[in-house]
Amino acid sequence: MKPFYLFIFSFSIILFSSCRIGFELDDLQPGVANSHKLPKLDFNIDGLSFRYAFPVSHTTNEDPDDPDSTPTYISTTDVKFHDTKILGERMIRDNVCIDKGPTYGSVTCKIIARDTRGKGVFFTVLSFATMSASNLIGLPYIKRETIVELEMEIFDSQGKSLGLYNGQGKSKMWVGFYYGTSDSDRVTNIEAVKQAFDRIQTRIYQDYSYLKQELLIAGPRGSY
Repeated sequence: MKPFYLFIFSFSIILFSSCRIGFELDDLQPGVANSHKLPKLDFNIDGLSFRYAFPVSHTTNEDPDDPDSTPTYISTTDVKFHDTKILGERMIRDNVCIDKGPTYGSVTCKIIARDTRGKGVFFTVLSFATMSASNLIGLPYIKRETIVELEMEIFDSQGKSLGLYNGQGKSKMWVGFYYGTSDSDRVTNIEAVKQAFDRIQTRIYQDYSYLKQELLIAGPRGSY
């Protein structure tokens, strides 16, 4: 049995040292900027695909002791909705386009697919079987995984589509007693989205000459 316990202890140490505690503000910073940037573009999201990926929850603010009170409906949008939108905006503004001067077109971001699931059922069963004792020594409850596929379409100032760019991302995070507890879904979403945007950014850069030429030919918005 000693080798087994030694394995569990070693696995716990390695896992704990490699896992993150949770969300950090730096997570919302984009990657490395392209060396050549396109003219300024507006950033838009495809609202329907975002709302489908991150459903809006509705709650009612009503006084139960006052039958005549008027209920107030409050809509709460998933924070991952805002994270994805912010990362897309910053990628376009900081990495892909210049942020000054006239606007030469727009970019629309669409979520093609997104899924978050739990894996590592063995550790979940072990947690229940040991009444969470396994988690106190550093073993995880479960592993959270997020997979996302994003799409960006670039339009010139006249509304002509110049290119459609697709990117996929995947992120995993162990969730344990000491790490990755409350923010695991958010962190894995951010990491998967950044991977997808990085791939899109690379593909846009590969078409830099063509895109810049077409945007300049169409001219800035309001010039025709």
